[in-house]
Amino acid sequence: MLDKRKIIIMSKLNIYEKGSGKEDIKISAYYRKDYISFHTIATALWVTLGYILIWALIGITLMDSIMKTMSFAKLVTLMLAAIVGYILVLISYVVFANMYYSQKHKSARKGVRKYNHTLIRLMRSYERESKRNEKSSNS
Repeated sequence: MLDKRKIIIMSKLNIYEKGSGKEDIKISAYYRKDYISFHTIATALWVTLGYILIWALIGITLMDSIMKTMSFAKLVTLMLAAIVGYILVLISYVVFANMYYSQKHKSARKGVRKYNHTLIRLMRSYERESKRNEKSSNS
């Protein structure tokens, strides 16, 4: 027999599974620390690659003017500025990536927890129905 409450619950579960639940379930399969660490390290690697590419493009673009006025002191100053800039950019990206992925994992776990709770409600509803059916068939 069709039960309106069960249909509503199953519809909610299906909508979640097809929507954000697909990604939430993948995310929540990881331990929080592992998920955050992996994505923070990936962010640091991409920031490093981007920073190197930007400095390479700047160097190629301004090569003539840099070489005409370059001295050892200017080279050391430029390198120090690049290194300090890299450290500042890297630290800021790592901090924000850590906060972002921590929140993302927390949100995914919350969604999956709610999903599991709804599944348990549906399962209990089926168990109650099967007990009623057993009692009615035994009587």
